[in-house]
Amino acid sequence: MGVMRSIGGGVKWTLKPFFEVSKWFAAEEVAHQAKRIRDQAVDVGGLKKSERSETFAEAMARLDLTEADILIKQRAFLRLTLVFLAMSAVALIYAIYLFWEGGVWSGAIAFVLGLVGLGYAFRYHFWFFQVKQRRLGCTVREWLQGQAGESDS
Repeated sequence: MGVMRSIGGGVKWTLKPFFEVSKWFAAEEVAHQAKRIRDQAVDVGGLKKSERSETFAEAMARLDLTEADILIKQRAFLRLTLVFLAMSAVALIYAIYLFWEGGVWSGAIAFVLGLVGLGYAFRYHFWFFQVKQRRLGCTVREWLQGQAGESDS
């Protein structure tokens, strides 16, 4: 009986790891990583309120910027917008090519890269718009109206 008991315990000890599916997939680690990704998404997606409430002129005075400095920044934002738009266009065209050739995963990655580039292009154009309008704290709606030529200022 003692021999059978030790053999049975050995078989159980040997076969048990093969049938623990949660350990195959590292379920605890996957859950932990999913929580981290969710927390980071909340951090990225949340809008932060400005710590200061100041006008454009007050910000220029606080940062000791001249009109020439503002013009240089404005041009830099416009150049960055154009660079990111060009990069996005290339990435999106390449994504279409990859999808056409059957590279679904590669095409998806190129497509996402194009979308990220468009996000950066929006960011820099939005900053360009604020500097051009000489207003801080513009909304996306004001930016859209400015693009449509409906700006009241």
